[in-house]
Amino acid sequence: VSVLYCTFLHQQQVMLSVLLIGCVSSFVWDDRTPECNDLWGRALYRPTITGLQNVSVTRNLETALRVYEDDFSYSKIGIHDPDKAVWVGRRLAYQWKYNAAIANYTGSLKEHNEYAPLYRHRGHRYLSVREFDKAEDDLKKASQLITNTKDYYEPDGAPNEYNIPTSTFHSNVYYHHGLSCLFSGNVKSSLSAFASAMTVADANSDQLVATANWYYILLLKNGLNQKAAEFLTTVPDNLQVLENGDYYTLLKMYQGVEGYTPEILLKNATAAGPLSFSTIGYGVGNYLSEKGDRDQAIHIMSQIVNTSSYWAAFGYIAAEVQLHSWGWKPPQ
Repeated sequence: VSVLYCTFLHQQQVMLSVLLIGCVSSFVWDDRTPECNDLWGRALYRPTITGLQNVSVTRNLETALRVYEDDFSYSKIGIHDPDKAVWVGRRLAYQWKYNAAIANYTGSLKEHNEYAPLYRHRGHRYLSVREFDKAEDDLKKASQLITNTKDYYEPDGAPNEYNIPTSTFHSNVYYHHGLSCLFSGNVKSSLSAFASAMTVADANSDQLVATANWYYILLLKNGLNQKAAEFLTTVPDNLQVLENGDYYTLLKMYQGVEGYTPEILLKNATAAGPLSFSTIGYGVGNYLSEKGDRDQAIHIMSQIVNTSSYWAAFGYIAAEVQLHSWGWKPPQ
């Protein structure tokens, strides 16, 4: 564990040092310009980040400068370090500046076109801006590049309260590849990618429940209902989950655990906020659709895309894709 934490802290140091020297200054953005459009052509804007979240980012940067300025200089990091480019892109993405992040990854790929993390993170952000085919290409490439390589915990740019990373690099590549295929309409390839993700999903409980949720959904979408039912019996009932509680809650609903009804889940998710509502709302909506209640599924999913501000969430995007495929259109 100490080695993983050392790696995590080192990545944080590099990232913050890069931000200090202004490597992101070449990117220009306008808050009046949409970051992208949804599948119906509606503009999606970056939310304003204020208050304690901004204060925290600033304080973390100042701390990193004091601790590491003697150990990491601009000349030592180098302007062409692909890992540096990954962190610049991730920090941009945490501010919802996805196109700037994509441009950053693209520039670095011109020099490091076999560096899997660049494809993994650019693919993720292509998902965010609804360029699903490009995302699928990038994440397929990343999947190929990690063949026969050693997996490792991927450090979090926005750590949880326990400061414990909850996913590995390989699992994230397969996971995002699976989503890119799903959003592109290729459910067979999506199932294959999530099957690969399941082979490395036991690193921790958070990784397991997130992957298991989508794997179960894809089994159903591929008509493998019996296999899906059998798979649910393998999900443990006593996991300690740090971040992905919504996914674990959905799995309990699929299993029919008492107290985990669609109504209760939706009520709790509504109170929890837009990210939780997007995740739970899509899961419940898809569950009801699989049970034959498409009208209620449309009602729930349309609430996500009409009221939730968290348009980069995978639950939001999945609901958007599903509604669009059903021919649903938002009110004018």
